[in-house]
Amino acid sequence: MKIYILIALSLLSQAFAAPTAVSKFKVENDSFVIEKITDGLATIWAIEFFSETKAIFTEKSGQLYLLDTESGVVRTLKNPPVVYDSGQGGLLDVAIHPNFSKEPYIYVTYSKKVGSLQTTALARSRVNLQDESFEKWEDLLIARPAQSTAHHYGSRIAFDNKDHLFFTVGERGQAPLAQSLKAHMGKVLRLNLDGTIPSDNPYVATAGAMKEIWSYGHRNPQGIDFDFKTNTLYVSEHGPMGGDEINLIDKTKNYGWPEITYGREYSGGPVGRGESEREGMEQPIKYYVPSIAPNSLLVYRSNKMKFFKDRFLLGALALQHLNVIDIKNCKTACEDRLALDLNERIRDVKASPEGLVYFTTDSGRIYRIKEQTK
Repeated sequence: MKIYILIALSLLSQAFAAPTAVSKFKVENDSFVIEKITDGLATIWAIEFFSETKAIFTEKSGQLYLLDTESGVVRTLKNPPVVYDSGQGGLLDVAIHPNFSKEPYIYVTYSKKVGSLQTTALARSRVNLQDESFEKWEDLLIARPAQSTAHHYGSRIAFDNKDHLFFTVGERGQAPLAQSLKAHMGKVLRLNLDGTIPSDNPYVATAGAMKEIWSYGHRNPQGIDFDFKTNTLYVSEHGPMGGDEINLIDKTKNYGWPEITYGREYSGGPVGRGESEREGMEQPIKYYVPSIAPNSLLVYRSNKMKFFKDRFLLGALALQHLNVIDIKNCKTACEDRLALDLNERIRDVKASPEGLVYFTTDSGRIYRIKEQTK
């Protein structure tokens, strides 16, 4: 058994361990191996890639790290944002500016204290990879109104091909806010990359509406990805007891929460009037009963691994697996539930630039899926 060592020296930490194969599986005619890249950390909420061998990831407790995917070396980035780490809140998603070579910005979403309350915030900072440190963090949006609850923050980030940033905000356990255009909660929001509001956002001229809103009626959307092949935005979100959803997102559309859902209250009773459909509200392209608790969503279009191509990959917290389903036939296709033997709450799923699949877990591990060599 390999020994994983975490050495912490001031603001620098390094994990010395070569990637190690821990599991194998076969689907259709393809065989895969799962390698463990890191160990010994806390909940790893998100990961993103600079290159095939260099990544950045977040620890929910508030730290950002650099990862060498070949050696397993983990290095601590100095000057992380100040986050409110409580309940489901903390340091959440991380994203790299689409033109990082010219605009070396890192974006994060996190839970932020606002007086005695807390909310979801989007921030960015320039990063110096040579010095392994961030400059001053700048909040681009602080979701309003702040709440006293410590759950349903969202929150994931995606970029389109027109210099826009989308990010999701949960309804913070205050379900009616998801239907209100006067609140950021329960929404998909759209900004320019510098945090300004695009002039063509749908509610810019609507009196009283939050002008960043793109779509609404979401419960706790913790997965988002922009499909550059079809110019389509997809979001996955947690239902209550059952009723997790994958939604195709269009501007101004109402995705129904809490008026319609395929889930039920945790008490077993109906949500609201117990409706799953209503005129003027969108239907999911896929829903899960019972819940899998999807915490991430990846649209896999790479040619690297044939089995995953043109499929959604979702990390499942509740049933502890990697959920894989065909994009085109999402509603009717059979799911593949992979990596069950790891018994891991899968928190984020990403593809590297080469097309290898990585996923992070609540146990502080990062895994990589590769085709098994013959």
